Amino acid sequence: MRDKVSEFYNEYGNIPAKIKYTNISENLKLVLNNEELENIDEFYVIDLQVMNGLSLNYGKDYEKIKNNEEEVNNYQDLYIINKKTAGIFYVQGIDVKDNNVVTTYYTDYLEPNNEEVDYRYIDGVKIPDGFYYVAGNKEEGIVISDIKNDDLDNSKGGNQFVWVPVDGLNIELGRYKFGEDGEDVNFKDKLIDNYYIEEYVSESGNIASKDLYEFKRSVELYKGFYIARFEASYGVDGKPNSIISKSNSSSKPTEEGALWNNIKQSDAVSVCQKMYEGNEDIQSDLINSYAWDTTIFYIQKYGENKNYAKQKPLSNVRKNTGETGDVQCNIYDLAGNLREWTTETSTYEDIYDERPCVSRGGGYDFQDITSADSRSVDATYANGDMAFRPLLYFKIKEKWSEPYQETKNYIDENGDTAYIPKGFKISELKDLRVINKGLVIQDQEGNEYVWIKVPKDIFDDISSATDYEKIEQALIEYTKEYRQEGYEDTWRKDIGIETEQEYNELKNKMLGSIYENHGFWMGRYETGSDTYVTSQGLGDRNPVIKQGAYPLGYITLSAAQNIAENMESGDLTSSLMFGIQFDLVSKFIEENSGISKAELRQDCSSWGNYANSIFWIKKGSYMIQNQDTMEVGEWTKVNNQFKKDGENEKIWAINTTGATERNKILNIYDFVGNAWEFSLEKGPNNVVVRNAGCNNNSLKFTLGRRVSKDTAYTEFDVVPRVCIFK
Repeated sequence: MRDKVSEFYNEYGNIPAKIKYTNISENLKLVLNNEELENIDEFYVIDLQVMNGLSLNYGKDYEKIKNNEEEVNNYQDLYIINKKTAGIFYVQGIDVKDNNVVTTYYTDYLEPNNEEVDYRYIDGVKIPDGFYYVAGNKEEGIVISDIKNDDLDNSKGGNQFVWVPVDGLNIELGRYKFGEDGEDVNFKDKLIDNYYIEEYVSESGNIASKDLYEFKRSVELYKGFYIARFEASYGVDGKPNSIISKSNSSSKPTEEGALWNNIKQSDAVSVCQKMYEGNEDIQSDLINSYAWDTTIFYIQKYGENKNYAKQKPLSNVRKNTGETGDVQCNIYDLAGNLREWTTETSTYEDIYDERPCVSRGGGYDFQDITSADSRSVDATYANGDMAFRPLLYFKIKEKWSEPYQETKNYIDENGDTAYIPKGFKISELKDLRVINKGLVIQDQEGNEYVWIKVPKDIFDDISSATDYEKIEQALIEYTKEYRQEGYEDTWRKDIGIETEQEYNELKNKMLGSIYENHGFWMGRYETGSDTYVTSQGLGDRNPVIKQGAYPLGYITLSAAQNIAENMESGDLTSSLMFGIQFDLVSKFIEENSGISKAELRQDCSSWGNYANSIFWIKKGSYMIQNQDTMEVGEWTKVNNQFKKDGENEKIWAINTTGATERNKILNIYDFVGNAWEFSLEKGPNNVVVRNAGCNNNSLKFTLGRRVSKDTAYTEFDVVPRVCIFK
């Protein structure tokens, strides 16, 4: 029971009990510890229905009271838990007879348990491994410390952080330009004032976040993040381990607890990222602009100052960290003491120099600068008026279900349905389990697929899964914006399917499956390999649909179809995608991504790898081709970061699969740009490829674009995209 309660608590952040129980017998009270006795009104009946995998001989009265809560105190065959201490008890007790002496046991310890309970959740918020709860709730500001038994006075000197929740704020995690009350503008990933931006990394000294996309995803999954409660202080021997108040003021980091200023932005990033380098639960980093702006919204909702974005420094002299009087929701000095470095980038230049770094908030020497303001700063700047503040966010750990023992329907939180094939696993991460956000499954080899939902109502006038012509026409009508004249799903020679009959049988099976199941599975990544070649030929490459693979180029359409057919076995069919399936993916993106139809049809450079795209990758490898010479370089592993520079459209760079979250949409990677993808449709020539490659301009090659080539066509940036269906 303890193990199951712990599992439930760690997953959902609360105890599995809602019905209060107050009929605590005098005999039961004898085995309660002091804290349980003090909180005797905090007992609740454990909900046995949610305790999966638990078989019990007792607790049968739960069935009697679960729909009749007012009678709960009349029953005793129940398990109860104390909300404050997590102590678990069996109300009726179990009698054990030994030498004619009967002893009644109510719990799994023989005398009152006085061990301190280490809570991992407070108010539904997870406490990271290696940290301890100090005080507060989500509205007041939950404070944690990396030192046990620390307090709000920081008497133990631990690093303290405050939880910033995004749920309940009625905003998106984003970058904001704060105007007057009620006029705040959400800029998301776009420029502010034309030169502040988070995504790009300056080549002149600014250092970016460790992984901004991972931060955003973590915030979405965990509904918030932690920021340092105070401006950073200097630790023992220069170690970054003291974010404390009540410290001795100093303009130089020469003693324990001294305010840590006189530090360049790049050094502040390094210090923050190394703070908890060995912790597998959390990632530390210098605060970014998304975290800064969201924190201001949090303070304005729950703090005393409802217009905190306009708050100016409260002191015109530098004070010890936490001593200016600027505190809201247990967070100190966002509006001052000192300005603070962020990972935000500025493209600002004047006649003297470039200023690539960005500071946020006011400072004692900048009395007119408010908590929300941004300022461009030179990368070499290190002075007494600039500090920094770390943040923490939870690392995302891959977790999959056990393989399905048979093909079954899966129903998500919105009531949408998809089938999970036998032998496949479903992700346990919430953002990978929702159909209209991109439901992800994995086969036993680690290949991953995304469910492409097709609405049921487009088939209202069709009554049979074998009425293939009507089904195809319904799909064509539904996706008409993404059709291209002169292209259709028709057989021709040398495509890896020997006869027209075989082609039509495969196509009809695909159409019937979409009709019956209202969707199909598509490779989450472009098909790749764990090895690469730099000229035509398969060599010994092993086709995979995984992150970090080399795109499987330099093959013909017929070879690509042969590879696709052999990706899956059993009762599934695997293949390259037909043209109508590419169109269905485009429609799925249009209806669920939040990107406007106009943007999808005119320019996809914001989420695709085109010749004119600019973005950075921090993982995987890349290969460059020069347009002037047409020479293809060697694959190069990313060392720290690589800039895909769209300002020079003559330099093309193809990336390994899933190299950046920027090029992901609805959990599908690289659907536009990076590499062209083979289609089984027919065009003016024998081979059709879809959706553009890294050498194309996004304004000319938008979502749905097709190009037709001859039978022998192969290139480094033309690859398979596999689908599976039953």
